[in-house]
Amino acid sequence: MEQFVGTRLLVWIAALAMAFAGIFLAKYSYERGLLSPSIRLALAALFGLALLGAAEFLRKHAAQIAQALAAASVAVLFACILVGVYQDHLLPSSVAAVLMVMVTVLAVGFSLRHGPLVAVLGLVGGFFTPVLIGPEARNPALEILYLILLQVGLLLVARRQQWWPLSLLTMLGTVIWALVWLISPQYALESIFLGSFMLASLVGVVAASWGVGGGGQAFSRVVDGLRWLSVIASMGILAAMLPLREFTWLEWFFYWLLAAGCLVGGRVNHRYHPLAWLSATLALILVWFWSQDLFTPLAAQDYRAVGLVLSAFGALFAVGGCLCIWGAKTPEGPALWAGLSAVSAVAYLLTAYRLLAPPWLYFYGELCVALAVLYLPAAILLYRRRAVEPGANNALGSLSLGIFALVALAVPLELEPTWLAVAWAIQLGAVAWMHRLWRIAMLRVAIGVLLVVVVRQLLLNAQVFTYPIGARPLFNWLLYGYGLPALALAFASFQLRRSDGPADWLAGAVEVGAIALTFALISLQVHHYFHGQEWEKLRFDLCEAATYSWLWLGFGGALLVAGNLRHRALLRVAGCVLVFVGLSQAILGQGLWFNPLWIYADLGPHRFSPLLFYSYGLPAVMGLGVSWLLRRGSHPTVAAWVESLSLMLLFLLVSLFTFQGFHRDILIRDYTFDLKHSSTFAWVWQVFGIVLLGLTRWWPRATLRWTGTLLVCLALATVILLPLTLRNPLWHPYPVGERIVWNWLLYFFGLPAVLLVVTSREYARPSLAKWKDKEKGITTLLHVVSLLLVFTLVTLEVRQAFHGSMLCTTQISPARPSQAELYSYSAAWIVFGAMLLLAGIALKSALLRWASLLVLLLAVGKVFLYDTRQLGSLYRVFSLFGLGLSLLVLAYLYQKLVFREELANRQKTSDPTAGTAT
Repeated sequence: MEQFVGTRLLVWIAALAMAFAGIFLAKYSYERGLLSPSIRLALAALFGLALLGAAEFLRKHAAQIAQALAAASVAVLFACILVGVYQDHLLPSSVAAVLMVMVTVLAVGFSLRHGPLVAVLGLVGGFFTPVLIGPEARNPALEILYLILLQVGLLLVARRQQWWPLSLLTMLGTVIWALVWLISPQYALESIFLGSFMLASLVGVVAASWGVGGGGQAFSRVVDGLRWLSVIASMGILAAMLPLREFTWLEWFFYWLLAAGCLVGGRVNHRYHPLAWLSATLALILVWFWSQDLFTPLAAQDYRAVGLVLSAFGALFAVGGCLCIWGAKTPEGPALWAGLSAVSAVAYLLTAYRLLAPPWLYFYGELCVALAVLYLPAAILLYRRRAVEPGANNALGSLSLGIFALVALAVPLELEPTWLAVAWAIQLGAVAWMHRLWRIAMLRVAIGVLLVVVVRQLLLNAQVFTYPIGARPLFNWLLYGYGLPALALAFASFQLRRSDGPADWLAGAVEVGAIALTFALISLQVHHYFHGQEWEKLRFDLCEAATYSWLWLGFGGALLVAGNLRHRALLRVAGCVLVFVGLSQAILGQGLWFNPLWIYADLGPHRFSPLLFYSYGLPAVMGLGVSWLLRRGSHPTVAAWVESLSLMLLFLLVSLFTFQGFHRDILIRDYTFDLKHSSTFAWVWQVFGIVLLGLTRWWPRATLRWTGTLLVCLALATVILLPLTLRNPLWHPYPVGERIVWNWLLYFFGLPAVLLVVTSREYARPSLAKWKDKEKGITTLLHVVSLLLVFTLVTLEVRQAFHGSMLCTTQISPARPSQAELYSYSAAWIVFGAMLLLAGIALKSALLRWASLLVLLLAVGKVFLYDTRQLGSLYRVFSLFGLGLSLLVLAYLYQKLVFREELANRQKTSDPTAGTAT
């Protein structure tokens, strides 16, 4: 740092101070009027020349001081000329321009002897010289020639002295003048001069830096940066000149020459290959702006000009890129040039198709095919040289992508829209086959793009519903429009797995596409079968929804089988997804949206409708079969979910069959849900739960156990809420029948009680001991509710014996119950309690014994609190006598059968001699 300050910075400051000294001396003499203007100007010029002479004298003894004096002399001379023109008006503009040129040449020449500072001052003065001429006396040709010569001189000095920052400053001055000529109306220059100037400047920079080597990596980066900036600056100026000059042929010609130069530069030096891509992209953008009338109105006849410009640039990059393949200096060079050629051909053709008038479209397809054919010789040659030339394999892949893209572009105009996806899918299969043969990684890009196009055309295209499908079911356009692409994608996946291994992600993606197309084929065929020619109308019913469900389940099951046989995880996952889709559609579609309880559906005259079995039973059975496949494939968790959904469908089927038993063909007509309905549903659900619990004897699966438990709980809740509470015939008017004992009360209360006892026995099986602790509370609840149902049955049977079919007091005479009825309740409860005690003793059930005590206590309370006041003398006697006798008998039974051992032990403890006497 100290060396820099002491040897350079101080010298530069001294030169600047001396330059300002000369300038301020001239200013002082002018303000004081000491000398005439001509004398002041002459003295200032002599002072500048004197400084130059002193610099030459000191060059060998003090080079840094000599450089400062030379720079100061150039600044003084430039200042003298400017003062003579603009302040004293002593020099005409033409004479001043000549003097400026002379000083500039002098500065450039002396910079070779004294250093870059002098050259910089000469650059500033030289680029400022055209301003002195003035717009009225301009000669564009001489002006351009002068600036070009100035650049050449400065660039030669920079090359000889290795002053590359001076080249950057030269390029900056060039850009500034180009922008002035392009934008300023006062200095506007014709396109022929401006374009020539930019190209000549670019050539000068490239020529000045050509063959420069050495200097290390940093020096090489500076030279590369200079070339890049010059090319980008020229490209920007010529591109901006196109819209500002109304896109005439001349501007396009200059830009075409620049693009051709970028191709040549990239071919000579691989580091500049991106410039070719940049120029091709920018040309495409400019043509697009031109056609969209963003700058100037585009007449109808100008579309021909657009076509010619696209043809010129497309041919340049397509043909030039293809020619640059051969003899590339880097291994990646052939692939890059082949990619530029292919992408340019496709991009410019697509732009032409989008922008041009209809006459161009008549042979568009033929043009795409012709270009694809023209690429074939280059592809064949690359295929033959792939073993000896580095990069030929990747270049072959790039050209192959271009060929396939051109063929794919020809398809939309040569085929009807209904066959586009078919052609692209077949092409995808062909590309996959060639990839297996050639092992070209670039072809995977084409496979991915074609896969996206095919899937989008067939799965995300609403226009499919407007295609002429045909009237025949199954054998229609869908079979070809979706079946052939699905087969082509399956073939492509097979080829990819053979070439890239079974775990290849692209092969998996193509296989998923084939599965998706098959899924769509199945679904659309079903929709067409139900709707025919009006299949674009999205109307569904129960039968159609059910058909989707079991077909999707079948397809998912087939994929599971294939995955298990071929040990393919992807097929198993896809199968599981389709199974869940099918079951979810069955539950949401048939169970909720199209449920015949609220959507019209004619179920037919049969008690067990085939339509219901088709809609709910068939998907459920298929789901259970799929769960068996999943368990064989070691997927117990997924199998459990599938089993749960299938059992849910069976529950819907059983419930609808039950409802149909009351309403026959159309369920939506009547929503009557009386006591008979609720009791029927309760025992049906309970029987279904018992069956599932019983199946665990052979298949001890948690799914069956928990589903059965849920059904039992549902039935239990129905019994408690409806027959026992809300719709109890004691306060809800409902006829129970005229027969004594054998009436509807047995159906409402007796049958559920028996089923609850049977259910409790299922939970007590030793084979299911691991669930015993979890469901012990359910078992107790079942016993309690069953006892409550029997007690209610006994009580209501007594009431039915005295009141007939209608038990509700609001529907009969408000007369008080007879004494016989009141006595019968007490007697019935005592008998029922005794029977519970005997059953508890026989079965060793504490619950039954406690229940008997509760019933007997209820009977005791009724006798003492009610019967003693309401019954007559004889009934009161019989009631109390019967109660007492019954209690004595029951107490005896408790002593002799239940607590016999406890009483014997207590007697031994109280009488010590009892054992000796015995």
